[in-house]
Amino acid sequence: MDSFIDMMTARARRLGVSTVGRQAMWRARAELDGPAIEAIRSAPLSSYVSATSPRAIPELPCHAATALSWVLAPGETVANRVERALALVEDQRELNAFTTVFADRARWEAEELDRSNAQGASRGPLHGAVLAVKDLMAVRRHRASAGTRAFAGELAVKDAVVLQRLTAAGAVLVGATNLHALAFGPFSTSSDSGVVGNPLRPGAVAGGSSGGSASAVASGPVDIALGTDTAGSIRIPGAACGVVGLKGTFGTAPTDGVYPLGPTLDHVGPMTRTVADAAVAWSVICGEPVSTGVPTSLEGVVIGDPASFSRAYLDGPVEAALDSALASAVELGAQVVQVHAPSLHLAPLLMLCSIGPEALQVHLDLLRSRADQLPGDVRLRLEMAMLVAEADYEQAQRHRRQLRAELAAVMSAVDVLMLPTLPIATPLTSEIDGTTGGGWLIRSAMSRLTAPFNLTGQPALTLPWGVDPDGGGLGLQIVGAHHREHTVLQIAAVLEAVQIR
Repeated sequence: MDSFIDMMTARARRLGVSTVGRQAMWRARAELDGPAIEAIRSAPLSSYVSATSPRAIPELPCHAATALSWVLAPGETVANRVERALALVEDQRELNAFTTVFADRARWEAEELDRSNAQGASRGPLHGAVLAVKDLMAVRRHRASAGTRAFAGELAVKDAVVLQRLTAAGAVLVGATNLHALAFGPFSTSSDSGVVGNPLRPGAVAGGSSGGSASAVASGPVDIALGTDTAGSIRIPGAACGVVGLKGTFGTAPTDGVYPLGPTLDHVGPMTRTVADAAVAWSVICGEPVSTGVPTSLEGVVIGDPASFSRAYLDGPVEAALDSALASAVELGAQVVQVHAPSLHLAPLLMLCSIGPEALQVHLDLLRSRADQLPGDVRLRLEMAMLVAEADYEQAQRHRRQLRAELAAVMSAVDVLMLPTLPIATPLTSEIDGTTGGGWLIRSAMSRLTAPFNLTGQPALTLPWGVDPDGGGLGLQIVGAHHREHTVLQIAAVLEAVQIR
């Protein structure tokens, strides 16, 4: 390990990063990260050839979706809905789901919508939806916190593009949500606004990094909350809190006005209580029509089960939930086949060698000047990126392209992949520094099954699928080929309907 620490120390000095009192922490972490980096250096690149296009999706007959969460009851106004939402936010302060509440803005926007409606103006598809955004997105006249006082965000002069699209469609913004600081962690336990609470299981983590967004949807104040997803940060908290979370194909949702973490990995997406809500929100976000009809069967659908990768060391309740979901899909007419992508087992190592260097580049000035103001775990993760040499990052990107090619080949034979969102039951906040039953670090296990699809940029959705014996959420992850969000949403909708029945 001495060579690693010497390299880190030399690089820190070149970059202007303090080394005072840090080497002991670096050494302990290098004992874990060093072998992973060496494994990427020595892993051979195969000559695996991918298929050029995904298979044709069968046409699924649909019936109408259930009503959207924000449809106004007779005599109800948007102002009514907003006041109820603000009251719920106040009543649930102990969850720490919000960093800022925009009560004045919400009331003004609600009044404007009610006034336009009274004058006969056409309603947008999100008319009356109550909205929250993760607090690293630009909100005009607000300075994003990114969960830490170390972050020196500027006062925004306009909303992020994705927020502009949602409010133009009739959604009303009520607040900014809490997060794991800098969006760099899977728990939402490191924030100057406090630990985000899990509405399903008190004492459990809400998941991260978009934990506040998931908690705000699950506890009721908002219909839609925006999150970001760099290694699973929408899907992990979605599973932990029992809500739907969708990240689309990389580059589809605009990230203008969203502070980055890993620019080649970052996604923006909605978190909602139902698949239909997510479908409409996604349609508005990406500017493309998305059907909200629910298929009556899955006849002709082929589901891939990447068992050799996804079933390693699953907690018992997680594996039982996956088996239940696959059995439901078969009963609905789907075929389940085993699939294999050789590079999937490298995905956690590829993420380590990709997200760290990109995050370090984004936050280098902060690490130089205000490192002592960062939560300890986030500071250490940024510092450990100095362990990844430029050649290691480039090698990881070669393997990343290989993984994308392999999964493109897999997707030419199946419509979606189905696997758990989290391999473990939602941990308690007191357990996050521990290990799983299989001996993995919990912090690494949290993103093991989500990170591959940030590396490849494929659309992926987490669907609530019951709870574990302690009441924590269990999530089913449905992954599609690039630009096949419609397929992912349709299959999720029919499985959701099975649970409702």
